[in-house]
Parts: sequence; C-alpha cells; structure tokens
Amino acid sequence: HEELSTLAPLIALSYLWATLFGIIVLGEQATVTKLLGLFLIVVGAALVISKP
Repeated sequence: HEELSTLAPLIALSYLWATLFGIIVLGEQATVTKLLGLFLIVVGAALVISKP
C-alpha cells in the first residue's frame, strides 16, 4: 500500500502515455501545446513524488 499523494501523480502519467501512443502509433500531430502539457505533467508528477 502506498500513500495517495505518491500514487496520484503516477495516475496523471496516463495522459503522457496516451498522448505518446497517439503521436507514435496513430500519427497524431505533436503540437507545441501538447508537448508543453506533457512536460508540465512530468515535472509536476516528479515534484510531488520527490517531496519527503
């Protein structure tokens, strides 16, 4: 069992995987907005997970 504050950011990473799947497999456009959003999700998840 993990704390919710640790698991919630990992759940948010599902948006990352779905977007990458769409870009790589389905050939969707990788716009600046999408890439910036992915970057913010990853940074936010890393910040929340790394806090003691």
